[in-house]
Amino acid sequence: MNLLTFRKPAHEHGLGGYPALGIAWCWEIPPEILGQAHINVLEFLAQLIGIWFDIIRGELKPMNCVLAMGDSTTAIGWFWKSNFADTLNGEVYGDLVAKMTIARKTASIMIDNLIKPYLQWFPGNANNVADCLSLDLH
Repeated sequence: MNLLTFRKPAHEHGLGGYPALGIAWCWEIPPEILGQAHINVLEFLAQLIGIWFDIIRGELKPMNCVLAMGDSTTAIGWFWKSNFADTLNGEVYGDLVAKMTIARKTASIMIDNLIKPYLQWFPGNANNVADCLSLDLH
């Protein structure tokens, strides 16, 4: 089993990430939807994008294990959830729908491609390259 690693951050203006070997990516959030999702939802989305990007590029093969590293303990915890209904207390409904959609898509691509996930938290101040990708989009 091969282990591939990637790091990802999110910022209110964009997402970005990079694998241990390969191409870094970033996406600027369009101005018309800025502020419509909590930062933790964006972090969760960045996890999905990083894994999906490597599957599309052929970097992740069946039976690989992917180490997804991030600085949001909340987003990492959501990776293992299958039901977000218990978290609606005071939460924006759109964030709830987004989390369920991201979780289901992540599970689907991991199962369909026989990828084993492993997630690890690390301090935000150790995320310099990925932070630059999500902050400096010009």
